[in-house]
Amino acid sequence: MAQAESPRSNALYNSPRTDSPRRQLIKMHPLELELEQAMTKLHIQDKEQQDLHAHKRKLHSEGIDRLDNTLFRQTRDALEQANHNREALRRDAEACLERWVKEQEEERRRREEEERLRREAEAQAKAERDRKIRQEQERLAREKEEALRKEREQKERVEQERARIAAEAKKKEEDRRKQEEERRIQEAQRQKLEADLEADRQKAEADRQRVEADQQQKAELAKQRAKQAGMGSGRVQQIHMEYLDLYEKIKKWKNDYWTNVMEKARGNYANKKFQYPEIKEKAGDLRRAMRGVNALTAADKETNKVKISQIKEAIKQSLTLKTPHIGQDIPVNFFLPASLQLNDNNQATITDLGAFTLACFVQSVCKVFMESAPHQPENAEPVGTLLSSVFAMKELQFQRTTPSGTTEIQTIFPMLLAKYHKVCPILFGITADQNTLQGKRAIGWQLVKNDDGPKTTFVTENAHYDRQIGLAIGYSSFGLRNFAATTTMRNPYPPIHFWRSLAQIINLPPEQVTPTHLAVLKNIFGKDGIRRFLLFFGAVGLAVVREAYIHFPERLPAHLKANTFWKEIWVYARDKLREDNDLTLEFAGR
Repeated sequence: MAQAESPRSNALYNSPRTDSPRRQLIKMHPLELELEQAMTKLHIQDKEQQDLHAHKRKLHSEGIDRLDNTLFRQTRDALEQANHNREALRRDAEACLERWVKEQEEERRRREEEERLRREAEAQAKAERDRKIRQEQERLAREKEEALRKEREQKERVEQERARIAAEAKKKEEDRRKQEEERRIQEAQRQKLEADLEADRQKAEADRQRVEADQQQKAELAKQRAKQAGMGSGRVQQIHMEYLDLYEKIKKWKNDYWTNVMEKARGNYANKKFQYPEIKEKAGDLRRAMRGVNALTAADKETNKVKISQIKEAIKQSLTLKTPHIGQDIPVNFFLPASLQLNDNNQATITDLGAFTLACFVQSVCKVFMESAPHQPENAEPVGTLLSSVFAMKELQFQRTTPSGTTEIQTIFPMLLAKYHKVCPILFGITADQNTLQGKRAIGWQLVKNDDGPKTTFVTENAHYDRQIGLAIGYSSFGLRNFAATTTMRNPYPPIHFWRSLAQIINLPPEQVTPTHLAVLKNIFGKDGIRRFLLFFGAVGLAVVREAYIHFPERLPAHLKANTFWKEIWVYARDKLREDNDLTLEFAGR
């Protein structure tokens, strides 16, 4: 920037030159004049330098002021912007805080609502559990009370019957003593009168001949009845042995099968976890399902429907499955006696798991008959219904070719009959002297173990008779079933078999009858079997009932007439048939 010339310097160079008096007096040397002019220029330059410095300082000060103003404005703007940003951040933070507080409040309310709902659900569940527990306790209490009431009523009836029998026996004894006294009087009178004595002897001889003739006639009649029963004793024994062999074969197969299941499940590690747990699980579940037969009662029909459905569904499932790592089909002929083979070269088969399940089912059914039916006969009815419906399923019906060339439906009901031939052979025409060990074994006395030893001791008489009574009641529950109302199911054990069993008992010669026969005969119709028997056989059935409970007991020897079961048959024929079945049997002599 060009420096501005000072007014003073311009005036010096432009003003007209006037010489000082000295100059005017003394002429200056040119060098002095040049020096003076140089000094004047230096003075002027110095002055100009000072002015320039002052101007620069002024400019610098003004620049600094402008810079300060600029920095102030920038700082003020930055502060204002910072305040604005801080205010925006504060507002954002407040909004975020409000949102967070609101979310926390909503979360707290949500948790409180969930907790409230959870507590309400738990309270409802607890109330429902308590209600079910109370209902179950009430049901069990009612069942227990009902069972106790029935037990008391049964005991009262038994006591009344025993008292009646004792009174009647006492009356008979008194009558006998009176008759004996009269006989002694008559004997004394006959001793006095020789003519009367001779007449009495002749009369006694005539009576003896008549009694012998009557006994001979009754023996002939018994032989005819045995012949009319449909089988000779040899044929009866042959069929009985076939069923006993079948029972032993099925029992051994069932035990071997379960042993095989356990071995396959454990593998080679007997003390470790199961190698194939699904084997034991499937077979074990089905075996436990068959124990549901124990829950069937005559009083609770709704529970019966559920249990029957579960058992039948389990059996159907077992007939379609095979045990893994073991499974193989078993010929149906394996479970039939020799006289009922299908003659199909073992083409008809069932699964091994199905056969095992049916064997467990048969075992559970017979256990219920032997343990529950003697004390609660009505509980045998739902079991018999289930038994017949199971063996009537189409999956268990097969075509059999008879020796004559015709075909007929054959079920595997002989699985149950094999068990019955073992435990209650009385029903199939078998008899023996139960006073001998061999005779007891032949007519179904059970052997029990002595401590840990083999089965070498027979059960007590009461236990034996209870078993036979229960089996007889169970026999009527499936032997007198009516399948006339259904066209899709075939009765696996028609009532004609029940007729044959009853006939084989009452057609026995009197000397071959045992107290076990009387126990079975007294209970063979179960709770309500006579009504169904008369429904099937009508007037002929009524004649059989009269024969069984009037004429047959009268033919028995004196030692059997003193037996308790003979007296119970008497009471049953005289009172119970009329009370329970509105049936009156006319008879004399008792």
